[in-house]
Amino acid sequence: GGFGGDNDQDGPVLPEGATFADIVSNVDEVVFSTFDPREFYLFAFFDVSVDNFSISREAGCEVDFDGNGSLDFFDVSAFISAFASQDPAADLNADRAFDFFDVSQFVSAFSAGCP
Repeated sequence: GGFGGDNDQDGPVLPEGATFADIVSNVDEVVFSTFDPREFYLFAFFDVSVDNFSISREAGCEVDFDGNGSLDFFDVSAFISAFASQDPAADLNADRAFDFFDVSQFVSAFSAGCP
């Protein structure tokens, strides 16, 4: 139901002209089951729900570019490389420009050290 056609070789097939986004656009619950209509089974259902999903990381030291927990030459080198290649990680003031202000913020934060 809801997939158009099904067959054992290819699995579920979307109806012509439909996209995966069309099929799941109004889904608010997903239920997984061990149900296989061709075989005897025991009822085993799993409810999975996701609400307001986000991924975040701990606020670390913005100038610890190599992530080793200490500030050293390798962080300066990594920042210069990121800045030269316009890697968004080097846009420290988040103004979408790679300029003196990013370098200045790096130098200030590097001088202040990490907590």
